[in-house]
Amino acid sequence: MSGERRTFQVYEAALALAGSERQAFLERECGSDLELRRAVDSLLRSADSAASDGFLDKPVAGNIKALGAVSHRHAPGDRIDRYQLQQVIGEGGFGTVYLALQTEPVQRKVALKLIRSDHVDNSFVRRFDSERQALALLNHPGIAQIYDAGTTPDGDPFFVMEYVDGSSITEYCDQRQLTIEERLALFQQVCAAVQHAHQKGVIHRDIKPSNVLVAESDDGPTPKVIDFGIAKATDLSIDQETLATAGGILGSPAYMSPEQLDPSVGEADTRTDVYGLGMLLYQLLAGANPFSQGSPSIVDLIRSVVEKDALRPSRLVRDLGDSDAAVDRQLHTEDLARRLESDLDWIVIRSLDKDRDRRYESPAALAADIERVIAHEPILARPPSTIYQVAKFVRRHRLGVAAAAMVVFSLVAGIVGTTLGLLQARGEADRAAKAELKATQEAESARQTVELLQEFLGSADPSAQGRDLTVVELLQAFDSRLDAMDDRPRIKSRLLGTYGATYRGLGLYGEAVTYARQSLELLKREQGEAHPDTLAAMNLLGQILVEQGQYDEARDIHETVLKRAAELNNPELELTYQVSLAEVLTKQGNYDRAEILHREAMRSRQELLGEAHDHTLHSMNRLALTLWAQGNSEEAETLSRTALDLRQRHFGEDHPSTLSAMSELALVVADAGRWEEGGQLHGEVAARRSRILGPEHRKTLVARTNLAWVRGRQGEFAVAEEMLREVFEIQRRTLGPDHPDTLATLANLSSALVQLGRLDEAEALAGQTYRGRASVLGENHPQTLVAMGDLIVVYSRQRKYEQAAEMGRSLLARNREARGPEHPATVTTQQNLGWALGRLDQLDEAEELLRGAVEIRGRILGQEHPRTLTSTLHLATVLRQQDNYHEALDLTTRGMAASRRVRGPGHPGTLRFLQASAELHALVSEFDKAAALYRELLEGLDAQVGAEHPRFIKTRESLIQVLRDAGMHDDAEELSQSATPT
Repeated sequence: MSGERRTFQVYEAALALAGSERQAFLERECGSDLELRRAVDSLLRSADSAASDGFLDKPVAGNIKALGAVSHRHAPGDRIDRYQLQQVIGEGGFGTVYLALQTEPVQRKVALKLIRSDHVDNSFVRRFDSERQALALLNHPGIAQIYDAGTTPDGDPFFVMEYVDGSSITEYCDQRQLTIEERLALFQQVCAAVQHAHQKGVIHRDIKPSNVLVAESDDGPTPKVIDFGIAKATDLSIDQETLATAGGILGSPAYMSPEQLDPSVGEADTRTDVYGLGMLLYQLLAGANPFSQGSPSIVDLIRSVVEKDALRPSRLVRDLGDSDAAVDRQLHTEDLARRLESDLDWIVIRSLDKDRDRRYESPAALAADIERVIAHEPILARPPSTIYQVAKFVRRHRLGVAAAAMVVFSLVAGIVGTTLGLLQARGEADRAAKAELKATQEAESARQTVELLQEFLGSADPSAQGRDLTVVELLQAFDSRLDAMDDRPRIKSRLLGTYGATYRGLGLYGEAVTYARQSLELLKREQGEAHPDTLAAMNLLGQILVEQGQYDEARDIHETVLKRAAELNNPELELTYQVSLAEVLTKQGNYDRAEILHREAMRSRQELLGEAHDHTLHSMNRLALTLWAQGNSEEAETLSRTALDLRQRHFGEDHPSTLSAMSELALVVADAGRWEEGGQLHGEVAARRSRILGPEHRKTLVARTNLAWVRGRQGEFAVAEEMLREVFEIQRRTLGPDHPDTLATLANLSSALVQLGRLDEAEALAGQTYRGRASVLGENHPQTLVAMGDLIVVYSRQRKYEQAAEMGRSLLARNREARGPEHPATVTTQQNLGWALGRLDQLDEAEELLRGAVEIRGRILGQEHPRTLTSTLHLATVLRQQDNYHEALDLTTRGMAASRRVRGPGHPGTLRFLQASAELHALVSEFDKAAALYRELLEGLDAQVGAEHPRFIKTRESLIQVLRDAGMHDDAEELSQSATPT
């Protein structure tokens, strides 16, 4: 016999004894077993204390016997008052529930719950009378309505309530194999019903699947909470004599809260129902009760509820392995576990916390976090801190907990009714009053919000103007109303923030930053510098400043936000702002610190939220892009592929975050020269977004622009031009000619025309892009400076080197001032200016600029990064112009080998190194090496552009000349004849 069972056996026997008889019995049974004696004594002290407080009205053994003796006094066909009993639909130790027919004043089916009077006493009758008054106050579509109550001639109390023709919520969901989302929607309705009861001063205290029935109606499935018969009223208007009377504990132990099972924890309150809802949610999600696995005894079950933390639902699903639970939710077992990981896990665990103060404060708060999951927003539930876990461990292992759990078992078995004292009633009434006040305030806020929405939409009448209004026009029409909201600062601050975020989404950063600053200043005054709403407003302002290119101010703001968030002891919020800071550091070119922050955030989110949480995957993608910018393409690709795979499995193929991850992977692989794979990925993103969002949606058009960019890199410049012109026309019509997306497409179109040799058209479009960005985004915006760089490239290709050099000097100065001397954009400008100066024979300055570019890129990105290799090739060209052939040849030889390793032998960059090296070998009379390189170059060009391309023809002519210079006249003649048209 186990120690627990032996303890309970001795305790039960001793309970019936008193005085010296009990002491003699204990000495005889326990002997020298001091641990057994201490455990039994603790149980007996708890029982004696409960009895002295009126907790026990008669001996436990007698109650158990009485409860075991079931006798039916009524049968189908009997009549109670105006109700004709038809059949038994439920039965328990407390009474029997019948389906009955009400005959007057209306005919309808009802559920009649008959409570056997031989199992109740006078205290129950008084409480029953008061509780029926409380239950009559409930009027909610999610609660089975109480129609009537009374007593039979034999003295049996009864309730008459709405008959719900349905099955339990878990059976209903499993029979129809409802998805997780469909189950959550039903659960939210249950939360709303229980919240209504709390606002009326009623606590259910026995929320379980069988007490939540789902009925079908024209409006769809409607869950109904039934059996408030063991609820306790908290309304002070209820009879005070009854409220001061002691009662007992009644319910289902597998779904009862620790405070219901262990009197030392405290008495039940509204958070007890939050626990019951958490248990219900657990079973809806995981298909099992965490404490009922393995069919434990009632003692073990109660012990588990009181002492043990519930496994996370995802963990239980994995532990149970293949089961019907996953099939009933239209998922595989592992997919179900991943779906529950993180947000839903933490919501359930918070609802089931042993510490009531750490649970949700109300069913409404629990339902609100469920809504955040559905909307893919951050939830309030968070994993407990290490300090809290340690404290809880110590608390749950204190001496006597096991004894308390087992004595409660006796109380559950022997007592019918509820415990309610006057002070507790007042406390609950106060809590209900506060909840009512909060609900009233929220309702008033919602009413004001609706009025504002109506005013907003009515601020400009489209019909009066004879056209549809743009978002900007609608915002501008309502703008003057904002000043009239000074008496509603909370709503005004939110509206200002919404304005800022909306203008940011439209690419109008000047307006966005104005409204974001106003929102922030108002929040600072109203809620203080460190309030979470203030920090969110600061974060928004910082993100808009990044879009404006104001990196230094944005960095300072994000540093401040992160510091203040750390003081709030909210790990997930802190990680959110840490990622924001890392992103601006990446923009500044501070890759090392950005990498550290992104890695820390990714690891922390993996531990806190799980590997497949959206925030974790966001960190993984941001880290991948930072590594890619550093030149660590291999790890960047690994992370990007992992993030994409997890998003596909966790969120689905068509989820927006999945498509964003696919787009980022396409960028990484395309930049590595794997254009075919990059194009395939970009094409898939474009096709899916077109199907889901429509062919003219902004994100669809961005994806098509990316695909056109890849087509250009593959040498399909005409195809790229056609795609870009089509996208440009749609964007110009739907977004406007000056929208940042429209200008980005125009810039890509200009680049395609450069490759097609249509330089005058390219110059016109590049100039239009530059002027448009300068006007919309500002002269020093990063995208404006990029447009200047593109125009410099066009000038260089047109051999307008003076214009290229003049603009290059201006751009270099701007970049150095705005971004710093080592920012990637600054170094790119430095490289392009060096190239232009080389064409102008200003070789010393050109060499200095290009050596600087090679040094910076080599130190930051690595010697074999593609950008470093490009700078190296430009430097070799200038050295060649200075007749420094040997150093130039050394640079091209090493660069060629690195490009072959990093980008592959057929990459365009590798072919450029082949050409430069071949020309330099010819200049130093190393004709054999030059010929070999030219032959390799011809093979690459044939595969890339074809034998009819001008570059291929020119390279073949160079090879023929090298063969002649080497004295290999026969080979030269043979090659020349093969090139002559027949």
